Amino acid sequence: MKLKNIVVWGMVIALSQYITLCIASSEPDFPSAGFTAYLESDNTGLIIRDQQNRCVARMRLDTPGLIDTSNVIESILYEEKYGVRWATKDRNKNAVADQVFEENFDSYELGENPAGTLSPVSFNCGGFELKGQGIMGSDIDRFLQIYFDSPFGVTYEGSYPYVPFYINQKALFSPTLDCADTYISFDLKTTGITADIPHVLSVVAFASSSHPDLGTDYGYLPWRLQNYPFHAAWYIDNPDYLRSLPSAPKGTVITININNLVYTETGSWKVADFSDVSMFQILFLQDTINGSGILNDWVARGAVSIDNFRVGPDNEPHSQTPLEVELTLDSVDSPSFKPGDTVSVKLKTAKTGNVVETVTDIQVFDPTFAWSNISASKIYDSASSGESAGSHIGLGETEYTNFTFTIPANAPEGDYRIFALVKDNEGTILDTTGPDISLDDKSSPAYLTAFQIESRIGNGPVALFDTSLTDPDNGDMVLTLDAGRSFHQSASKQIVLYEWDLDSDGTFDYQSINPVIDAVVPESMMPVLYAVMLRVTDDNVPAEQATDVRLVTVVRLGDVTLNASIIDNDSSAPAKWFVFAPDYTFLDKKIANAAGSASWQNVPVGDYIAEAYVYNDTIFPSIELAAIESVSVTAGSVSTYIAQHTAPYVESVEIRYADIDTVHNPATAGPVEPGRLLIFNITVRNDSDYDRTCAVTLALDRTKDRFIDITVNPTDDMIVPANDTQLFSVSVSPTEPDNETAGNIEEYWYAIKVDTASIAGRVKTDEYGWNKAFDLKPLPSRTVAGSLTFCGFEFHVVKFFRFAGVIPANVWIADNSDLMFRVLDYSGVGSELVTPRVDYHYGVYKAAMKVSPTKTELPEGTIMAFFHYWQSESETELQEIDVELRSMARNGEQSTSYADFTVHSKKVTDAGDHFVTFSCPVDNIEEEHIYEFRWKSDEIAFYIDGQLAYDKHGNPAVVNENSIDSEGLAFAGRIPDQPGRVILNHWAGDWNNTWAGSSPQGKGDYIAAVRAISFEPAAITDIGKNALSQTVLTLHPYDNVPTSSTTVSIYAIDSLADLPNWYLLDTGISVTTDYLYTDLTSGSVSSRFYKVKYE
Repeated sequence: MKLKNIVVWGMVIALSQYITLCIASSEPDFPSAGFTAYLESDNTGLIIRDQQNRCVARMRLDTPGLIDTSNVIESILYEEKYGVRWATKDRNKNAVADQVFEENFDSYELGENPAGTLSPVSFNCGGFELKGQGIMGSDIDRFLQIYFDSPFGVTYEGSYPYVPFYINQKALFSPTLDCADTYISFDLKTTGITADIPHVLSVVAFASSSHPDLGTDYGYLPWRLQNYPFHAAWYIDNPDYLRSLPSAPKGTVITININNLVYTETGSWKVADFSDVSMFQILFLQDTINGSGILNDWVARGAVSIDNFRVGPDNEPHSQTPLEVELTLDSVDSPSFKPGDTVSVKLKTAKTGNVVETVTDIQVFDPTFAWSNISASKIYDSASSGESAGSHIGLGETEYTNFTFTIPANAPEGDYRIFALVKDNEGTILDTTGPDISLDDKSSPAYLTAFQIESRIGNGPVALFDTSLTDPDNGDMVLTLDAGRSFHQSASKQIVLYEWDLDSDGTFDYQSINPVIDAVVPESMMPVLYAVMLRVTDDNVPAEQATDVRLVTVVRLGDVTLNASIIDNDSSAPAKWFVFAPDYTFLDKKIANAAGSASWQNVPVGDYIAEAYVYNDTIFPSIELAAIESVSVTAGSVSTYIAQHTAPYVESVEIRYADIDTVHNPATAGPVEPGRLLIFNITVRNDSDYDRTCAVTLALDRTKDRFIDITVNPTDDMIVPANDTQLFSVSVSPTEPDNETAGNIEEYWYAIKVDTASIAGRVKTDEYGWNKAFDLKPLPSRTVAGSLTFCGFEFHVVKFFRFAGVIPANVWIADNSDLMFRVLDYSGVGSELVTPRVDYHYGVYKAAMKVSPTKTELPEGTIMAFFHYWQSESETELQEIDVELRSMARNGEQSTSYADFTVHSKKVTDAGDHFVTFSCPVDNIEEEHIYEFRWKSDEIAFYIDGQLAYDKHGNPAVVNENSIDSEGLAFAGRIPDQPGRVILNHWAGDWNNTWAGSSPQGKGDYIAAVRAISFEPAAITDIGKNALSQTVLTLHPYDNVPTSSTTVSIYAIDSLADLPNWYLLDTGISVTTDYLYTDLTSGSVSSRFYKVKYE
């Protein structure tokens, strides 16, 4: 009953079937704009709905029917998320959640890094075990995601981290917030956490604090959840302890009463004024929690997502109801009907979580529906008609249920409503077709308008009939013809004669004043198809007649029993049978009993297809199509079938090495290196009499649990012929084990799922596993695995562990002489070349290269890099000049991509890396471009196709002493000046790398091609000897302009062991074109190394 806004607040006016709620200007927020209020049938409550007709609030009234805020005893707000109905208390009773503070992150840019000094994001992250952060999500819903790695026993600066990572407000509230008697809540999702980590999650509020007796002002102190369960603050009766960090991949809501926060300094007497709060934090702790000095050194790595951080009075929890079942009205066979017609309604039920036995019912109401006459308006109720639909459902299954009923002859015109509900076997309502989350809602919008009834033309008789068959076991069949649904549209007239023509010869074979007759069909005529015609005649003068015709097949009947108890040797597993006609037209469904059996009686003789479904909650939790049986029903007997596992299943598995095409025997083979490609040849058998379309999914895991380490995307569909086999091949390139300790070997097991196309959609037909797959060893530290010469450069081909690692097999020279680099699908194992020479210095560096066109989005990505690299022997200093092409650095779906040009510098005194980066647009990085950097002593400039590059903001890609680095400081004194190596690599980051991304999944290998690289030295272009055995250097100016001159100094060392202690050989040398410099002191020296520095 809709409550319309017409008069003044407090008045209730009855208008026909409706009750109207009137709102005055004194109550402008009730209900809020876009919301509508409805009065429940018993006048004791209000339901508030949004524009999508969803229930957002319910209010309980003290005096029935009195619509006034002072009469509202309780108001509850509803919100549906993460498969749970969250109910919170609406303290202000206005149907709107009142918040003191809210941050939903939707106003920030995707990919925004909150750590940036100019980032507008209100929260930042920190901690020793924080690995990354960023704004993630979609265009309409964004959130803060942080990546962490908390290994066992790792100390920082000599001690364990008290707060491994945290979320911190970047600026104080100004003015401060009044948070008295509020609740702090936020949405939280986690990945990588396989079990809840107890007593580690805390919330901190910085509140104005004082001494309770003396009034001493302590300023703003951190008040948080207690981290010692045995310690209770003197003013809290029921303290709230540290929360668990949950395994919540689907999300949950954390709610904390601000009054339960305490100040944890021992021996202190302080009270908080939560009406004066300056800041909030979320802490993830690693601390002594039980008073015995035992460290809570938890081990996990993964990601935590935070969204909808709210502080307000209306966050107080009221109830949480899992929403595992969804019942919806799928279809009605026509939008309109006439009185006497038969209506078919299809319902759709979806169920996650455990398998339950359900009962589904439907109620249908005519246009006179109102709560005052609900019984009188009901035209059909499946429960009272004995037509309830029972089933088993769960594990993500979707099922359809059909109900058929007849419209009464006197049915009025208008809209007809449907209300359906599904209960468990104990009678608990699981869901209804109402468009809201309140299962006991009693407002008219919960009852869906499903179809219309239109009047028939005229006032004469209407002919309608039904048929049924009876088998008396003597060979003949009795065909019952029932015209009881026929009626007269005039109340003063009636039908007086019923005539039946069975064989369509125009002669009526039966006449009767009774609407029901039995016709005997001889066995010799069966099976037979009749076009039966009914003609009815009324008592009008002259008489009026009407006819109805329908096809009727007459065959013998039999019974059938199907038994699935042997499947998986578990007769107690929930099971059900579906029966289909030979063309797979659905006929019926039965729940199997405890023995796995189901029976049908009076089934027409003939051939059928029966499918047995069982539920198993094992490796791949889902319903399983266990058997497909061809069933023949014979007359007058019971046909019994014991189901065999005839659905497609795994017959055998062979593992082979892809590179040498030999069998890998897990029992005898040695450990496999990460990145080595293995082929799983999976033979699937189909023992049924029908061809089946199948796909297989391969999973690999170390602990043989449901938190599977590696899941390979399903194969393409293939047909498995009837009573035959089909081979499916799946490639796997395993990544580096989590434990990076040298020599650590981890054991992997595999499991396989077979999915088969059926009338019910794609369903699982077999699980195969766990079986030993291989032992995986970590990659060694960087080692030389070979050498390669390209464009005059000598390279070492290396293998080492970094992120997903690199291996030699992923780099090669193609037939067209391009140098190829590969990143393997799934594992992300890449490729790298490093020059053994370490004397590449100032000059011009160029690479003509391109990468795979496939775009990635976080968290996936690959990097193709060409760069100069120097690191001190002590690894405390670093210099690097990078050209990097990122697969995920794309501008939406447009052709524009970005090349990242970066100069790095880290000195001994630096806590971290200082760098300057330019992200420069480049059309289609999948097409070849020449990337170039020109390195001088005081400047590095980057070019694309010979033109100076500009970043996306229009800034030239030039790094000099005045550039501003990542720390907001001038880059003075940081221009690289050390000779080093040239490196090319193609790699994927690990799971927490928000800049590079992690290994792409299921997109194929990523390939980069380098056509050419070159280096033009800035000064020393040749080294020779004169007649006196003195070294002669040919010096060349950087910019190759004959009229210009460059002043340089020359440095030398006599052994690489002397690095980095270069001594000055000469200075103030003016260089034009090619200049010959003779080292007069080199005659008696067996070896000498030189470098040139610009003045």
